[in-house]
Amino acid sequence: MKSIFYSLLLLLPVIGFSQEKTNRFHIDGVLGLNIGAPIPDGISAGSEESGGATGAPGAKLAVGAISELMLTKKISFSSGMLLSIKGASFTGPLEGKYDIAKQVLGDNFPISINVDIEGEIEGEFANVYLDIPLYFSFQANRKWQFLAGYQYSRLQRAKFEGTADIDVLFLKLKDQSWDESDLIAKNDHAIIAGMKYNISKRISANLHMNYAVTNLFEEESDDFPNPRNIYMKLMVGYRLF
Repeated sequence: MKSIFYSLLLLLPVIGFSQEKTNRFHIDGVLGLNIGAPIPDGISAGSEESGGATGAPGAKLAVGAISELMLTKKISFSSGMLLSIKGASFTGPLEGKYDIAKQVLGDNFPISINVDIEGEIEGEFANVYLDIPLYFSFQANRKWQFLAGYQYSRLQRAKFEGTADIDVLFLKLKDQSWDESDLIAKNDHAIIAGMKYNISKRISANLHMNYAVTNLFEEESDDFPNPRNIYMKLMVGYRLF
């Protein structure tokens, strides 16, 4: 059922098109990169608000197809489907509580013994989405188009994991692995804006800015701020027909 739904979205511009000239409808194959990171609202890396955490934006694969229907000589409507990997890496200080009883005596010990901890954490995102953009474009001239619209993204595979070095009492625990991939929300909604430059009749360069209006995590977490996906798509398009 989901595959049918996605296919219908991709083919939205075809509705009512069968009697029109073929030069009004096109499909481009696109290949490029998602460049960006999940970013908490109002916090920049290394700032006082971030607690000294730093990060590096990811550059991950985006591949798929985008269809375009010319509504007028200047205005067109597009939809598409793209498999997109959105990732980033980060490091930061770690502070909190740690159940030393569970660590020393095992998960079945009935009493928690929580002690203060500090240390450093590092991790990465590498989430795979199916992106479905829906947008209108304005043809400024033969070379340039400017676009704005909406994008729905459905999570296909989540990855949010890393390691931590923890100082607890007299113990130093190195390279403790953690995995919080289950925090990632299944659905992501974003506004998009960008431009397209037609290099030739078949080849184009595309820039899409994606700013999520929903948070990355399904629920608020005590351990991590809840960021938004903010990414730039840089793509090369090839006109299939």
